[in-house]
Amino acid sequence: FDGRTATSDVVVVRDDAAATGANPFQGLTDPSDKLPGRVVVKNASIPWSNAPALGQERIGSTLSIAVDPNKSSVVYVGWADKGDKGDIYTLHVRNSTDRGVTWSKADLPGTTIHNATNVALAFANNGVVGFLYQQLSGRRWVTHLVQSHDAFSSSQDIVLATVPADQPAEQFLPYLGDYDYLLSVGSEFRGVFCANNTPDFADFPHGVTFQRAADFGARTLNDGAGNPVPISIDPFYFSVPVIP
Repeated sequence: FDGRTATSDVVVVRDDAAATGANPFQGLTDPSDKLPGRVVVKNASIPWSNAPALGQERIGSTLSIAVDPNKSSVVYVGWADKGDKGDIYTLHVRNSTDRGVTWSKADLPGTTIHNATNVALAFANNGVVGFLYQQLSGRRWVTHLVQSHDAFSSSQDIVLATVPADQPAEQFLPYLGDYDYLLSVGSEFRGVFCANNTPDFADFPHGVTFQRAADFGARTLNDGAGNPVPISIDPFYFSVPVIP
């Protein structure tokens, strides 16, 4: 780490006894160095900036891992690093089908996401994997939930929000937040993310309900007594049906 960029391997460790033994997380050993864990990718270049770098957001490490609840041999991992083509921050998703012993050599189809952050992965009970992330697209932050049942050879992509990236002006960091969250409950994916809270239905393609005083006609917030409240960043909760 040189103060701006960390060069790091992405490593997955495993424990087959709930980490209760004297030497936990020894279930995998990498043949390259005989150390615990298997290397998913070597020498990833991970930029760190505690200043606005991706839009008005800072960047650092973003990681997520998920295991198929019905088939523990299937594991997915997501991370971000500095990609090519001048990208600031690029997301990647890869998988293992043998409990982490070997990993896909390339990103799964459609999971190399340029200028994006806040990766979150989760499995549903039927083996569908969900992939939540936030991408800077032009002057907008776009929050996606992608689902797939075949390692992203095919997928469904839902845009949860597409909001202005330049409003409100950054006052402190993090701007959006350093992470979002995704989990499955029964036949739904549920999660949270943060975004600009302008009350504009066009920003939320699948609808939205605000739990604060908002005028969607005027696209303004108020304090409940009619006094204006500035636009800011709010958390949003969502639930989306799991695809068959």
